[in-house]
Amino acid sequence: MWFVIDESVLLRHTGGEEVTRGQRAAPPPARLCDAGASLLVVRGKVCEPAGRTRGLQREIVGFVIESWVINDDSPAPVSSDAVLEILRSRIDSGRLETWLSSSSGRSLAFVTNAERAMVMLLEGEGDPGEHAVDPGAQGASDGFVLSHGQDDEYPDEDTVPLREAFRLVEHIVRAGSWPADARWVVDR
Repeated sequence: MWFVIDESVLLRHTGGEEVTRGQRAAPPPARLCDAGASLLVVRGKVCEPAGRTRGLQREIVGFVIESWVINDDSPAPVSSDAVLEILRSRIDSGRLETWLSSSSGRSLAFVTNAERAMVMLLEGEGDPGEHAVDPGAQGASDGFVLSHGQDDEYPDEDTVPLREAFRLVEHIVRAGSWPADARWVVDR
């Protein structure tokens, strides 16, 4: 089985082979194929197998390109299925700032006042990144309490309603990119 990679970013899988746009890559080792995840995702692009693999006829084989961990929790990767429950639990316990780090060096920040949230995606240390926006929102909201106790206020246009923030974080953890319909600005 071969994966057709149609993304311009670099993919490094467990074999250490690098592939770029337009190339084909050998499949991951059989032990990963047997894991049975659902999709191969390369920074948000879905790549389907072009053939068969060891008795898993036409099954889409999953291969994690980027995993995420919550910085101040367990070093175990957080799945997109679990991240919202974790965020809700942290909010309920008064921890309104959450930073996730990816295996590729990116960071995802989530800061909330329990009604709205600032969601930022940074490519690496020192990167000003990009953040979700709510164009046309009026006013400002406070109560964005950071882990060291600082209470921030942000214009509502620079934050999104909590439900939308949850959707954005779940999608980024699952696919590695903003959803196609998300509104965000680059701060670089």
